[in-house]
Order: sequence, then C-alpha cells, then structure tokens
Amino acid sequence: FQIATGYTPADGWNSKIGMQVRSGHSGTFSDAGFFMEAKDDGTTRILMDATSIVMVSPGYEQQPFVFQDGVLTLQVANIGTVTAGVLQNADGTFVINLDEGYIEIFS
Repeated sequence: FQIATGYTPADGWNSKIGMQVRSGHSGTFSDAGFFMEAKDDGTTRILMDATSIVMVSPGYEQQPFVFQDGVLTLQVANIGTVTAGVLQNADGTFVINLDEGYIEIFS
C-alpha cells in the first residue's frame, strides 16, 4: 500500500496524488488505485482504477452500484430527469425510441 504525490499526471494535468494497493509475485501484479488530478485552470478530477468498483451502504446486503467491464449496473435509481435516445429491456423485445418517437414490441 502506498500514498504518493510522485505519480506522473496525465497529459494536460499539472498535479496528481494517489493511493494504490498491489498484490502479486514474480513480476506479475494486480493493482487498484484512487487518484486525484488538477489543472492550473481550476479543473479537477478523481480517477478510480480497478477491475471492479462497488459502492455499498452499511447494513445493505446488495451492491447497488457496480462498474465492471465497462458497464455500470444500478439496482435502484431515483432519477428526476432522464435524457436518452433509446430505452429497451434486457432482451430487446420492448424498445422505446425517444429520438424517433416510436415504440416497438417483439415477441
């Protein structure tokens, strides 16, 4: 485990600090990290680098927020306004195309 300021910022970023864990042996490692970067113009960002990012709530047995393999999975969402082009169920048999203004149902 390490916390360091010596990480090289990504192109266009001026400073970076990070926390990182690493496990492995014989030159083969897996790692996960949490990094913060800043630019001189006031722009900032937080990066999480891991094979899976999970947010949990104490006492709640489920994983309500999971980002893994490039896919965000939410078990419950309370959203005021949604801007989208197409909504569809998991197997694609019910499609609402908001951009084109039609609904399709396949059996």
